[in-house]
Amino acid sequence: MQTNEKNIVAPTDGRRLYTVIIFSENTVGLLNQITIIFTRRQLNIETLSVSPSAIPGIHKFTITTYADEVMIEKVVKQIDKRVDILKSYYNTDETSSTKRSRSTNWPPTSLSAWAAWKI
Repeated sequence: MQTNEKNIVAPTDGRRLYTVIIFSENTVGLLNQITIIFTRRQLNIETLSVSPSAIPGIHKFTITTYADEVMIEKVVKQIDKRVDILKSYYNTDETSSTKRSRSTNWPPTSLSAWAAWKI
């Protein structure tokens, strides 16, 4: 194990640090449901932050974890299937490009635009 610039111990088994971003309404029990998805796949959550987003009524979850790309894609897809989730995606610290499934007009700037993303 190696320590990176944020003093987080990095595994040496080929996994990378991924940041998962989730947008949702503030629903009771949603954080628990999200963390269960990580726990079932035996992924340790390194950091977790939840805060209101720029859109009223929408909250942003930021989670970092070490995983391989196949595993993180599965986690994000499973999170995105939740009815309460408006959108989720992931990226790495090395790149600022994100894995987004719909378009480059992200994130939506109004609640009506959010509804279009859930189709």
